[in-house]
Amino acid sequence: MISVRNPQQLLNGSRAFAQILFLLFFVFQACSPKVRENKKETTVNQAKSLPDKVKVVDEKVKPTESDSLNKYKKTEPVFTIALLLALHLDSVSANEMQDLKRSRDTNISLDFYQGLLMAFDSLANDDLRLQLIVYDTKHDSNEVKKIFKKSEVKKSDFVIGPIFNDESVPAIQFSYLNDKYVLSPLAPATNSSFNSPYFISATAPIELHGRKQAEYILTTFDSKNVFILSGKSTAEQKYEAAFDETLKNSTKKIKAIRAGTSIENLKVLESLLKKNEKNIIFITTSSSSSLTRIFQKLKLLANNYDLVVFAHPLVPKMETLNFELLLPLNVHTSMAHYQNSDILYKSDFYMNYRKKYNTEPTEFAVDGFDLGMMFGKSIIKDGKEFGKKILNNLYSGLNGKYNFSEISGRGIQNNWLQIVKFNNYKFESE
Repeated sequence: MISVRNPQQLLNGSRAFAQILFLLFFVFQACSPKVRENKKETTVNQAKSLPDKVKVVDEKVKPTESDSLNKYKKTEPVFTIALLLALHLDSVSANEMQDLKRSRDTNISLDFYQGLLMAFDSLANDDLRLQLIVYDTKHDSNEVKKIFKKSEVKKSDFVIGPIFNDESVPAIQFSYLNDKYVLSPLAPATNSSFNSPYFISATAPIELHGRKQAEYILTTFDSKNVFILSGKSTAEQKYEAAFDETLKNSTKKIKAIRAGTSIENLKVLESLLKKNEKNIIFITTSSSSSLTRIFQKLKLLANNYDLVVFAHPLVPKMETLNFELLLPLNVHTSMAHYQNSDILYKSDFYMNYRKKYNTEPTEFAVDGFDLGMMFGKSIIKDGKEFGKKILNNLYSGLNGKYNFSEISGRGIQNNWLQIVKFNNYKFESE
């Protein structure tokens, strides 16, 4: 299972390469507009126009600073954030960046980075004082381990990243051993992976999707049966187990009837459906090919039966799926990031992003902006106690909401999900 959501559109290799060339000017040192510091390394003077206009300061040349800035630096503390992204800066040629995996990693990382910086930049006038240090994980857990051994990362006040699930184990261990908050901004880390009270997951895990969908069925429908078409992967099994457990623990008893996804099993399903009542079908598989086969069969059955389908949360992002098949099926699912297009298009962020980058922000850029605004405001208000203060404090962003709570002392998790229904070729909130 992909650890972060599929991108809406991949950049081509040449564009990724051009952006990589820009980032090669970094030694990965960026500061908010109100803070600059000398380092032994080469540093970048972060201006509001970043990343378009960058001034590289040679390590032997002391930057010119105003008296007011020097005065500020003596009296105001600086909050340091280490940012871990899969930028693949070792790919220094356009041909290498044609590799789809590396190009995808880089696109997601750059989009998130740009959205995050726009949030921090917009909060500078609200007294956000921070230093941002960026590291390239190369989407390699061994590289992540090396980064977490760096003294400046250990001295940082907050770590954001890495962004992929298969890089998260060193991050969890680091947060536990150093009592330091680490945010997983995009990857839907599963509950069982948490072993640190300082690890924060901004995306609800698959188990919560199963629970949320079951709760919605219990409160919305009067059906006595739910037909479950089971998947095979570990994540799909966790999804189904959470759904099943929620049904069993409810005072409103609904019987779960299981079937497979083969053609033969779908024929058995047809014999179990009831006319003149709603037939609820819960599909746990996230395989596009399996879903195509299932939806083709269900579309035929919809001529004779009233069907309500609950599908895997990855379905809205499946570019290879024929969504024509979904139209007669009353397909529902849950989304950890639900974007209200009307609100997004009217936002200052959307207009400023288009003006700055000559393109619309991807969902990863919006995620970066939302998280930057939420944590930036918390840092302004609560300083290094921000991790405790974000609990049970609902924050509404452009790409959904954040409602963090502790998980039995093992971590902090965003519990917010939105039930959506497929209608007129798009998923809309219920």
